[in-house]
Amino acid sequence: MSGKEAKAVVPKLRFPEFREAGAWEEKEVGEIFKVTRGEVLSMRLVSDMPSETTPYPVYSSQTKNNGLSGYYSDFLYENAITWTTDGANAGDVNYRPGKFYCTNVCGVLINNDGYANVFIAELLNTITRKHVSYIGNPKLMNGVMAKIKIILPPLPEQQKIAHCLSSLDEVIGLESHKLDALKTHKKGLMQQLFPSLDEVQG
Repeated sequence: MSGKEAKAVVPKLRFPEFREAGAWEEKEVGEIFKVTRGEVLSMRLVSDMPSETTPYPVYSSQTKNNGLSGYYSDFLYENAITWTTDGANAGDVNYRPGKFYCTNVCGVLINNDGYANVFIAELLNTITRKHVSYIGNPKLMNGVMAKIKIILPPLPEQQKIAHCLSSLDEVIGLESHKLDALKTHKKGLMQQLFPSLDEVQG
């Protein structure tokens, strides 16, 4: 790493079984991952819903649905990390489980040894925006991503943290669904409890 010894760091909070596991180590993203990007895809070929002929999710730089643009008949990658390379969301990082397609405004980090996981994606999300260039259209290109330094634990500890974060995301998703249902219920109650002008004047 450019002639310097890698930094070693111990986090403040750690699972009991890893307290004696030693320090986390500093690595460049390009040391761990193959850094690549998606391909151009016409949105006319993308379906709104998955089907037997279009089963694979397509991710892009859009903000809605966590970057999900629709579904396509082919996939490019499997169990990888993506990030938005261009536009307002440049630097947004997500772990993508399963087989998927992504457009050319997504960079992709590939590692088949387990390092493509929720933990690394969340870790990168805390620092990538500091590396976005805001000259003109915001950008975080492959070469810059490859040089970003992260501090990470051994793989078993990563997997433990990833499982914990995924469990929390599931709870957040369930609570968000409940909140949406309560908002819909409240709206329905208000429509019945508050008379409209038509009803008052009728």
